[in-house]
Order: sequence, then structure tokens, then C-alpha cells
Amino acid sequence: LATNGIDVPKVWKATGTFINLPGVNFSWCKQLIRRQPYVLALGTNESPVKVRWCSDSDIEDWVPLATNSAGDFDIRDIAGEIRGGCALGDAIGIYSDEAVTVASYIGLPYVFSFVTTLRGFGIYGPKSVCGIGRENYGIGPQGIFKTDGYSFELLGDDNFRKWLKANVDDSTEQKKHLIVVFHNEFTDS
Repeated sequence: LATNGIDVPKVWKATGTFINLPGVNFSWCKQLIRRQPYVLALGTNESPVKVRWCSDSDIEDWVPLATNSAGDFDIRDIAGEIRGGCALGDAIGIYSDEAVTVASYIGLPYVFSFVTTLRGFGIYGPKSVCGIGRENYGIGPQGIFKTDGYSFELLGDDNFRKWLKANVDDSTEQKKHLIVVFHNEFTDS
């Protein structure tokens, strides 16, 4: 599965090419995240705070019906729009540029629970956060952070955060998508 945040999500089929993902009920999303047996679409064209998910084990079934477990939810208290997300232990951290919402699998009939747990930090874009164990590390307008979804710590001192603000160009959505956080497992950095 793939999305570029502009076009209909794509799927690689046995034909050897990407095709539009059948069954989706949205035109684009900022990010796709897998949480077995579901795929979640974050920040859709319908609303910058909407999360949709496919029916269990069926990536081509996105329309919520009584006969499936597909669904959607608007995170109205996230402050700003969804910028992206990342696995956070057994849950998913969904970030704006000012807050994090923890999405937890709770089972049928509601499937997922969404609780905005923290404010005061966020991310630039879908690739500016990564998971390490049960924590996320990321970078956003407030600086570099680490969080478990229920508490957070800004890393570095005020001078470092001032340097980041002066040197990171986040003036357009395209530039925000170029800001990437990566965990090097070999050097644990």
C-alpha cells in the first residue's frame, strides 16, 4: 500500500504495477498505518482530523457497514490537523503539530478508541516521528521530543531549540514532508 498525500492510495497487485486501491471511500490521505489486521488512513480529504480504517483483513473494504468492521472517527480535540502517526507500543500515536492522540484497539463494535493525551508538542509531517520500543521520538515546531503517549520530554536545551527553529525550513507542506526521523538500530541513535 502507498499514499503520496495527493492521489488515491495505491496497492501493488500481482500485475506488477500500482493501481488505485479498490473500495476506498476517500480521495487521499496523509498516511497509511498498519495495525493488524487493520490499515488506518490518517487525515483524509474529507477532514484534516478524520481517521478511517478498513474492515479486518480486507484492505479493499472501507465503507462502514453492519456486516464489517470498517469505520471512521473525527479527532475533534487534536488541536490542528493530523500530520502523521507511528506505532506506539500496542497503540498508534496520531500527531498534529501541537498534540498527540493515542488510538488503541478495543475490539468490536467500536474497534478503536481515540484519546488526545498530550498537548504542547507535535510533528512536521508523516515521516518526522519514529517508534523505538514503546516510545516515539520525533521533531516538530517545538523541537525534538520523546514520548510514551502519556508524558513527553523535549530533548536538548533552549539554544538547541532556537537553532532548530532558525534552520529548519517548514514553510510549505512539501518541505514538512521532507523532514525525516530515522532510528539507526546498529548505533542505537
